Amino acid sequence: MIIDKQGRIGGKLNIIDVCVALALVIAVIVVAARFFSPRSILGTGTETFVIKYYAEEAPIFACDAVFIGGRVEDEQKNIDMGVITDIQTEPGYMYVPDAQGQLHRAHKEGYYSIEITSEVQATPFEQGILLFGNKYSVGHSMTIRAGTGKIYLRISGIERKA
Repeated sequence: MIIDKQGRIGGKLNIIDVCVALALVIAVIVVAARFFSPRSILGTGTETFVIKYYAEEAPIFACDAVFIGGRVEDEQKNIDMGVITDIQTEPGYMYVPDAQGQLHRAHKEGYYSIEITSEVQATPFEQGILLFGNKYSVGHSMTIRAGTGKIYLRISGIERKA
């Protein structure tokens, strides 16, 4: 790079012009970063939501690995879904047909039904919440890692934290 006596680079560009152009490019990048940040595009952290997850039948050993204060993560997408704030378990159940084909609820040995509650920072949208560009609604079936357990379940409730 050769700078002549008038301060031009290669005889064509002035050093001041280059500095002004660089300043404009940096300003555009800063503004773009503010308006198009992952936080605004992907929906992370604008409000606190309480999410409830429910499984009718989860192995007891998996339920025993879930603990208050543990993290919840969407197992397939590796998305953090907050911190566990409550856990409720009951004997697990399934539906079995009788002789007439009618379904009846029956206890399932070695299983619990479990409801896990977590709190997460998310962005609301019309049908639920948005986390890192992924939409979650009530009824969403998924596998989560909760504490040190892994359970297949559904989202049974999403509410703004009061």
